[in-house]
Amino acid sequence: MDMQAKRTRYGWLDVMKLIAIWLMYCSHYDGMGRFGMIGMYSVLGILFFASGFTAFTREGMPLGPFVKEKLLRLMVPYFAFGVGTLAVRVFLLELSLGDIIAWMRGLLWGSRNVCPLAAMWFLPCLLCMSVYYHVLQRLLCRPALVLAASAAVSLAVKLIHEGPVLPWGLDMGGRFLIYYALGDAVSRLWRRHAAAGRSLSRPAKAALALGVTASVYILYVNFYYGLNYFPSLLGVAQPPFIVSALITFLYQCSAAVCAACAGLVLQKVPLLCRMGRSTLVLCGTEQLVKVILPMLAAALGLAMPDSGSQVGGAVMALQAGVMIAAAFAAFAMPIEKYFPWVLGRFGKAPALKPAPVLPPEQGASEAGPDA
Repeated sequence: MDMQAKRTRYGWLDVMKLIAIWLMYCSHYDGMGRFGMIGMYSVLGILFFASGFTAFTREGMPLGPFVKEKLLRLMVPYFAFGVGTLAVRVFLLELSLGDIIAWMRGLLWGSRNVCPLAAMWFLPCLLCMSVYYHVLQRLLCRPALVLAASAAVSLAVKLIHEGPVLPWGLDMGGRFLIYYALGDAVSRLWRRHAAAGRSLSRPAKAALALGVTASVYILYVNFYYGLNYFPSLLGVAQPPFIVSALITFLYQCSAAVCAACAGLVLQKVPLLCRMGRSTLVLCGTEQLVKVILPMLAAALGLAMPDSGSQVGGAVMALQAGVMIAAAFAAFAMPIEKYFPWVLGRFGKAPALKPAPVLPPEQGASEAGPDA
């Protein structure tokens, strides 16, 4: 493995993660309508794909050190932000003793729909997912077999039960494993093509353009008509479970493609790349920002729409962007500079060399959503 490839980063991947965070902020507002719909069916695919794209940086690492590193980089911030948010809400007298106990129980359980920080449950899930994938890589060796096994695991978990059951995302890590595996598979193709130094052939460019166009159309359909649009064209009002699962998978993949394309376009904006590298802080402080910022606005005589208002999804989507900018300025920058241990970074981190802005067939990165 080229160590230079491990120590440089893809700016477009950072922007891709930032888009996912914005969608996540949107989907956690009430009354978001179409914006909430598109966020609900796209965020996880984008984040897990982006994390899988950088799985190669730990490929070949022994299982013990790999698990230790992931525990530090994912679970330290998970508990730090969870306890920190609890402390702030207790200080603001928002929680009773019963609420505090329930909060801690949910934080320790750490599964979807139970974690009190709605944006943070994906960290324990990502921990399990990355360990599963690492084990599959060591057992199966061949990338095609690893991808097939990941798809089989995801399908099996989804067919067994739809919702979360086990703590720390032990089951959800398997359910969403396919997106992590797809990220790694695309990463292999990307790096192989970049190493060859050749441009895409015309048929490849045509196929890529067709795939991107189809992804944009699919996302557009989801935005305006919801998941059951395509079955309704065949006169099916309520498609079978397996059909709905495949449609959801299609929307998640389409969202990842669209987010990657947007990242390639916006990677020339350094601020967006910098914000995209602060995924952990932006997720961990979402609830704090949504509590504190409206209070500060009210103190200044300003009013911000609350999540239950009917001002329109576009206004709330814009407000989500303001919230992210506030989280970056107030929390991400000082935490990353003065308190890196909150992010599981103990000791001096090696300097990363930014990759130049290059066309899609070139560039490099180390950091995924877990970095």
